[in-house]
Amino acid sequence: MEILLHINFDIPVFPTTLLQLSENVEASKDTRHPANEEDPADHDLFHFVPTTEYREKDLQLSTRWSTPQWRYAPQFAIVSFPFSHLPCRHSSEICQRSSKPHQVGYALTPRKEKTFILPSLLSHASQNGVSLPKIVPSKPLIQLGPFNCILHKLYDSDWKQNLRDFASQNPSIPIIDSPDSIEILHSRISMLETVPKLKISNTGVPNQITINEVTDWENLEINFQSIAKPLDADGSEKSQKMHLIFEKDVLKNLPLPFVLQEFINHGDIIFKVYVARKYSRCVKRKSLPDISEEKLVNSKGSLPFSQVSNLTAAGGGDEGCGFKKTELAPENLVKELVEGLKEELRLNLFNFDVIRDVKNKDNYLVIDLNYFLGFAKMPDFESVITDFLLDVCSKR
Repeated sequence: MEILLHINFDIPVFPTTLLQLSENVEASKDTRHPANEEDPADHDLFHFVPTTEYREKDLQLSTRWSTPQWRYAPQFAIVSFPFSHLPCRHSSEICQRSSKPHQVGYALTPRKEKTFILPSLLSHASQNGVSLPKIVPSKPLIQLGPFNCILHKLYDSDWKQNLRDFASQNPSIPIIDSPDSIEILHSRISMLETVPKLKISNTGVPNQITINEVTDWENLEINFQSIAKPLDADGSEKSQKMHLIFEKDVLKNLPLPFVLQEFINHGDIIFKVYVARKYSRCVKRKSLPDISEEKLVNSKGSLPFSQVSNLTAAGGGDEGCGFKKTELAPENLVKELVEGLKEELRLNLFNFDVIRDVKNKDNYLVIDLNYFLGFAKMPDFESVITDFLLDVCSKR
């Protein structure tokens, strides 16, 4: 029998597969995550996705390591990392760091739990050193655990106080994410105000105005067609009732307050970017079609998004060459947006939507930001989330 002497040293472990910077990966056709069971659906005109079509088709990924920087928001331990892309490393490479499973307690709404805490995620995480115990929000966190990390998507005042009490006694335990930081994405005005601050060339946001009270509709400084969206973007049923507006007269019938956002023709393609700390993925999806000048002249009143979506689905079928030939948003631009938004928002888990202006194809517009929405639709999301949680737990 050969006897090996025990010597304390580290063996560097490298990913088994590295992706080229510009490599596109075709997403598998996986029907495990039906669209109608996702988080409260965001029926934004720009990124309606027919139920049976277009799960993330393209994936762009590059590889770079970076050194973490710890930050603390008031009363909440927040972790922020400079931007980098990582391929999905095999999670077992990370969990070799610890023989004991990391305890990531989660507190989610029933709908979010149903669409995110899937058997496939629980199994993959367990096999790679992550346990996901469910937290009962009404119980004091300081009496539960121990936890290496807390993952949540709850916003009521009692839960926020529960988090504050826990953070005050456990300042080194990461909370994904701070309710104060998440709150920025609950307003359709404040969420997009972060983008111009980044001062990135060829990027911006659509023109939009807030309507808080009955006003002089004829003198609104915005083009029609526009999209009317409730001001709050908190995932409630009310926040999802949106309309495509063709003329100003119908605005007086909408509940206040709301946001009017100018609709930009974008070649019926939207780029969705998922960010999980140092991991990020850009994919393209089919969106609603452009509206021609002829259609605009002949269209009257407004359409609720459900009807707009139905019309789009009925007229679909032209995915073909146009969709497949559409290039992803430039990698450097996406990289700058991810890095800047992480710094500005101080969030670990979020996603944002980008469109390309058909009138100026060098111009890109961020039209929506969401906290921790739709990640289960990503290709290989189990590995991405597991690796993300392992990084959070092992580097706290």
